[in-house]
Order: sequence, then structure tokens, then C-alpha cells
Amino acid sequence: MSFLYSEDYVTMRLNLIALCFMALLLASQDSLAASWPLSSSKSYTAIQTQGRTRRGKASQTRPATSLNSQGIDRRLMLIVRVSVDRKINLNGEDEGTLDDLSILGKRLEKIFDERTEAIVLRPDNLEIEKTVYVVVPSYLKKDEASKLVKEVKDAGANPATTFTEEEFARFIASLSPLPPRSGGVLNYKAINLPKPDYPSAAKAAKVQGAVTIEVIVDESGMVISARAVGGPLPLRSVATNAARQAKFNPPKDEVGLPVKIRGVLVYNFHPEKTTTATTTATSPTSEDEKYRLFYAAAKIGDQQLQKDIAKKIGIIDANGAPTSYYDTFINGAYAWATRDYAWVKEHEDPAKAREYLMAHK
Repeated sequence: MSFLYSEDYVTMRLNLIALCFMALLLASQDSLAASWPLSSSKSYTAIQTQGRTRRGKASQTRPATSLNSQGIDRRLMLIVRVSVDRKINLNGEDEGTLDDLSILGKRLEKIFDERTEAIVLRPDNLEIEKTVYVVVPSYLKKDEASKLVKEVKDAGANPATTFTEEEFARFIASLSPLPPRSGGVLNYKAINLPKPDYPSAAKAAKVQGAVTIEVIVDESGMVISARAVGGPLPLRSVATNAARQAKFNPPKDEVGLPVKIRGVLVYNFHPEKTTTATTTATSPTSEDEKYRLFYAAAKIGDQQLQKDIAKKIGIIDANGAPTSYYDTFINGAYAWATRDYAWVKEHEDPAKAREYLMAHK
């Protein structure tokens, strides 16, 4: 006999989620003055320091998962590359060309200014983290490579370390791997998502419902681990087998380096319908949209709307029980709020939040 959650319990649970969520967002606002900026060239607000005081002093403590055994914080790495069409690339974003290096210089200066203001220190000393890794391809002329490195140094890089492509590949391979990152619901990110078979006995007995499979995706986009964490027992084995065959684009971190991802795949079994994997046809199109919807509902304070949104984005089920995605969603709120900070500030006004909901829910 299944336990149905009472309306009071649902309301209490959703209010708790909203409080946690809003607290994280408030923390993100403060993080503009006390943060570890992401190393992405387009996203600077982000990783909160630990041990920073109101007077502006900072400890060198960072989240343990960001540092490898060599003491390098991969999220703070700044990697400059040159493409065959002479474009300059900084952490996955185009920043000018070899014919106009000033764009790269200005971008680096901005990053260094923000890190100086936030007191982002290197883990091995008390200097501001301004290390830049310049990858020089074999087809680049010597004088062009010299001009590129000079521009990086003139922008304030200290040190500016140069590598050939082969040397850089070996350097990255030498870095100890980080734990898998949380990716939330991964169905819509899959490039190949086979449907599971519906066991005839289970179908005849009308065993149905959603099965949630926790997976780990390696740096090549292959599923290397899959285990059922929710759903009817007779359907878990076939869903797990299907999840093992899923394929994804190789996941990258903020600086474009390979990384493992941990997330869930959700499979829906219905005797009268074709078995499906949950996709964006029945859910918001991205993780960011899910957070935006829930944030907007929390700002408005409409409990029924909040419940409806929570069900739509998959953090509670039809009975109001927290799903396996609940913890992943809450744990990822801070990271979303910091990378989407401009949107958060724009929709702090409940009227703006309601306008967004009406247009997107």
C-alpha cells in the first residue's frame, strides 16, 4: 500500500525547498563581493569562498573537489588557444584574432581585475591567481606566437606558461581527475537514448510508472555506471540495461577540459502506451529553465503554482513525494544562481517573476 502525502506535507515540503532555494540565491548575491570567479571567459560571478571575512580578507580554502593533487584549481584555469582560421580562443570562447590581439588582452585584464577585487589567490602562495596557459599550435609562426604571449603577459598574466599541443595534452592527462559533476536529468542531453523493452509479464500485470536510473558519463560521453534508484522493481533491470547504452557528447567543464558527469535518466512505462524516456517534450528545455521557473514561483509565493511547477520540473511526484531528482536540483541551485545572476536580479520583482511564469510555464 503506497503512502500518499497529505496536502499539509506537500505544502511544508515545498516551502522548505523554496526556503533552501531562496537562501542559496541570497548567498549568491553576496558572492559578487566574496567569490571565486569561474575561469570561463564569459562568466565571472560564481564560486563562493570559504573563510572570507566581511573585512575583505580571504583564506585560501576552496571547495575540496576543485583542487587536484597538484594544487591546481581547474575551474580557475585560463587556456588560450589558436584555431586554424587564426581566431583566438579563451576557455571555449572566441576573443579576437591573431590580427587583433587587443580583444584578448582586454578580456584577460577584466578577469584579473575581478579576481583582484575578490582576492582570488593561488593555492601555493598569496598571489592573485593570474596563471594563463598558452597552447601554441605547430602551424603558428614564431613571431606570431611571440606577439600572442607578449599580449597575454602585458594583460597581467603571471605566469604565462606556453605549451605545444602535445605538451598540453600530456599536462592535462597528468592532472588527477575530479569527481563526477552533477548533471541533473540527462535525458535531453543524450545523443542516443535507446528505449527499454517492456517485460511482457510486467505489462500484462499492468506494472507501470517511472524508473529513475543514476548514471555516470565518462569524458568520452559513454555511460560507465548505471543503477536503478527508483521505480517499480520489475521494470528496473530493463531500464538499467537501456541506460547503459545511452550516449552523450563528451562533457566539458568551464574551461573546456574533459570531465565526468553524474545524473539520472528517467524512463516511463505505461501498458497502453509506448515506453518512453522522459524528454523535453514534457519538461522544461534546460536545467536553467527549471531553476528559473521554480525561482519565479517562489518569488510569487503562490503555493499551488509552486506545487505545479515542482511537479513539472520533476522534484516531486504526483503524490507530492520528493523524487530522486530533488537533492540534485537543490544542490545545483547555487551554481545556477551564480551563472544566471543577471536573470535572477532582473526577476527579483514578483511582477517580473509572474510575467516570466505566464510566458514560460
